[in-house]
Amino acid sequence: MIKACDDSNAIKVPGFRVDIVRNVVQDWYQDVFAEDKATSSLAASRNLALEEKCFEIFREVFFREEENLEEKNLEAYYRTLIANHLEYQAPVPSDQSLRDQYTYMKRFWFEISQGQPSELPINELKRGMLRYALAMQQQAPRKFFNTKGGRLGLGPRTIRSGDVVCVFYSAGPLFALRFDEDRENSRLVGDVYMYGLMDLETIPVNIRGADESFYII
Repeated sequence: MIKACDDSNAIKVPGFRVDIVRNVVQDWYQDVFAEDKATSSLAASRNLALEEKCFEIFREVFFREEENLEEKNLEAYYRTLIANHLEYQAPVPSDQSLRDQYTYMKRFWFEISQGQPSELPINELKRGMLRYALAMQQQAPRKFFNTKGGRLGLGPRTIRSGDVVCVFYSAGPLFALRFDEDRENSRLVGDVYMYGLMDLETIPVNIRGADESFYII
């Protein structure tokens, strides 16, 4: 239960810590569907450069060498970029792969960055790719990050290294807190998405911190 503290402006929230933010990509993807070709080309070029930054911090988490690359880890990356939602209503089904949508989206960006019309045929694959690209843009201005525990996430535009990802028993599912120097009080940064941790009942026991009360001011 959330309670107001009698002797301060803080509220007391029960929960536990999950992880700590490590690196954050300080930008997000831009709309490439502008009517002006030059604007679209510039946005696509920036998106390709930004994707390299996101993929680099993904590499920090999941593999150091090419031979360690696994499809399940790439799937975690594809899903985190869109907070596992192609639509607002429901998460992407667990048995659906996003590899083709992601791959063709990068090809589409490259074509646009070169000032070329897309050569992809108008079919179900292209429609899926466009849905994926739009889903990424809808996450703006959230930021992509990795954690000290080796996970990927999306957080508010103000999230930064050192912020603590927590579960609140009275709300869900995940939030980022920024603690004061005394480590007693904290400020709410906002809600976060982290792949594999969005269901409280299935959060691995080994990453759960001890139950505690957070004092949020």
